[in-house]
Amino acid sequence: MPDPIDTHVEFFAKIAHEIRQPLSPMQSALQLLKKCEDTQVREHAYRTIERQIDHMTLLLDDLIGAAARGRTALEVRRARFDLRKVVDEVVDTVKPIADEYGQQLDVSLPASAVWIDADPLRLRQVVSNLLSNAFKHTRAGEQVWVQIQQDHARVSLVVADNGRGIPRGSLRRIFEPFIQAENTASGFGLGLAIVKQLVELQGGTVEAFSAGLERGSRFVVSLPPAVVENHVITSAASLLPQSQC
Repeated sequence: MPDPIDTHVEFFAKIAHEIRQPLSPMQSALQLLKKCEDTQVREHAYRTIERQIDHMTLLLDDLIGAAARGRTALEVRRARFDLRKVVDEVVDTVKPIADEYGQQLDVSLPASAVWIDADPLRLRQVVSNLLSNAFKHTRAGEQVWVQIQQDHARVSLVVADNGRGIPRGSLRRIFEPFIQAENTASGFGLGLAIVKQLVELQGGTVEAFSAGLERGSRFVVSLPPAVVENHVITSAASLLPQSQC
């Protein structure tokens, strides 16, 4: 049985890690507001700050709930939404960071909506953590890819890179907190452990793939698609009433 103290320490460590995540994009947005007069750029900066405030509010609610009720379980607030929108919002937020590091970010999303029943703020955390991990282990000039794939059984979010890769011996433990990669000086902190927890809370799975050091890595999040009356929603058109003509 897990030690309650250890459980609480790990929970608060994860929340502290997550609270730091919004600070970098907020800082970049504030710098844009200081030096740029372009209306569109300033609106983009305002939207970034608003999204990160929502993110931090969610995390602080987790902390308050843990303190008030003595529990460390995270809440999931499900809603039906288009996964593309969440990915677009996160990419919009982190793109300046990729540009600053000299990394290429390639995004490939389906032309039609990808509907899922999940927690959009938690999924935003998942995408943000996976991209942050990719940037951390990718050098200037190397590439990070984000794509969404869908069939009738699952929706898959893929974040891949051609960076430092993962030693084969570390793959099975990659989602443990503070895992140190074998034969390297790099570690994986708490970000991937948080990804695994948030994905599984929503009925999904996450897997890591790599051919080894200097061979890049690929993370695949699989989620069930939204279902209405036993039919999978595969496009925006599925939500429209059918013509009786």
